[in-house]
Amino acid sequence: MQSQTLIFPAALGVAPVSTTGEPRIEADWFDDALKKARAKAKLPDNSVGDEKLPVVITTRFVVNGEARGDSAIYDIGYGIAGRWLSGHDVTLRGLSLVTRNVGKAPAAAIDTRWSTLVAARK
Repeated sequence: MQSQTLIFPAALGVAPVSTTGEPRIEADWFDDALKKARAKAKLPDNSVGDEKLPVVITTRFVVNGEARGDSAIYDIGYGIAGRWLSGHDVTLRGLSLVTRNVGKAPAAAIDTRWSTLVAARK
């Protein structure tokens, strides 16, 4: 794996994040923005089950000396729990492939998915 870039829904207002060499996802990249987006969408303070945050992940890698890339939409599974004095904590739970077909407007696709997921949770 050479690198990966994650694109978040516009509702979070988070710039894309890139890593080199070690693929990973860190809650620190988006947890405050996620909490604000959930509050703005009037979602519950605590998750009942696993919540989903759609992202586009573009991965660059080398196979037999040839550089390749792949982009796909994934859901980051997370939980959110509130505490009266210390605020809310986001816990990452996993990653699920949604589709490899990101089309020519991947940001629009995750924005639509975010809106759909938010509407389903209300």
